[in-house]
Amino acid sequence: MRPYSKIVAAFLLLLPVAACTPDSEPEPSVSAAATLEDSGDPVFDQAGLADLMARLTEDNNKANAALDSTAVALYEAEAAMEADQASLNATPSEYSIKPFTYEPVGSHIPGVLSGADFFVVESRTSFGGASYPLIMAKFGSEWRLSHYVGLEASLPEIKRDASGNAEVVDAADSTDTLIAAPRAVAEAHARRITDQPAEDPLFGADTTTGDVVNPEQMLVDMKFVRDNTLVPAESATYTSAVSKYPVRALRTIDGAAVVAYSTVTDIVGANPGRQVFIPQYRRKLGTNTGAGTQKLKRLTAWWVLVPVKGSALPVAVLGGKSTVIAVG
Repeated sequence: MRPYSKIVAAFLLLLPVAACTPDSEPEPSVSAAATLEDSGDPVFDQAGLADLMARLTEDNNKANAALDSTAVALYEAEAAMEADQASLNATPSEYSIKPFTYEPVGSHIPGVLSGADFFVVESRTSFGGASYPLIMAKFGSEWRLSHYVGLEASLPEIKRDASGNAEVVDAADSTDTLIAAPRAVAEAHARRITDQPAEDPLFGADTTTGDVVNPEQMLVDMKFVRDNTLVPAESATYTSAVSKYPVRALRTIDGAAVVAYSTVTDIVGANPGRQVFIPQYRRKLGTNTGAGTQKLKRLTAWWVLVPVKGSALPVAVLGGKSTVIAVG
């Protein structure tokens, strides 16, 4: 984890509350529905959470202090590992990363019968400010940090079964409970992250996506040189796709779902007649000695809130964290 990185996040949208009058009975909420089937023992024992977070913090700080990208694979996996390895590889050797601690403030742990290979730890860092829902995924006998995004608020309340386990929503949402299945939401989101996006009512008036994967920042990220002067790209074209990593979702108390996934954005920047310049600290991510065009790849981790089926609300992009993982 790189807690000093810039965080861009959206405010949570409030789900509507059914109105009632003194002469009418209040409508039952989703949380008053039939009790969920018991999903058995939790996939992770809550009693071990403090130790797990302490080990994660210690390993993370050691890797950051040494700028050792290979050590990241000892405690991270999936999108978190790919982003943090790239970030450490692109950190100038003279840069010092301040140590930090995780402060767990809650957890959402599914039951073993759900088939889930993950759980979520709601945390804050010793730097304060943002809330970090950390996805811990199972790899062999170990739990590793696989996805994290800084948000401006904690996740909405998560629905529990009879044993207190968090309810998992399948990425395909075969029970058709949401305005769109989690994987379909991820795919629609990726289609919007392009220099020529099509209107999609699924995301309404979302502006957070453009703040996280910022077109202006793309231009600045790509440098060109002529006559010893560095300049940004003049223009950029880009398209995105859902990454190879899992789409994971939990049911909220209202019947909606909070969904975590990542996207990959491929960018081509242009500045005709100028030579490409890759800063020394970024050369572990790729090189380019040509002229006129430069490529860049960003991996972005997201949390979104997908409303329950029949809702008039759009998907709310709760926040994202974008990292340059390759240049060329």
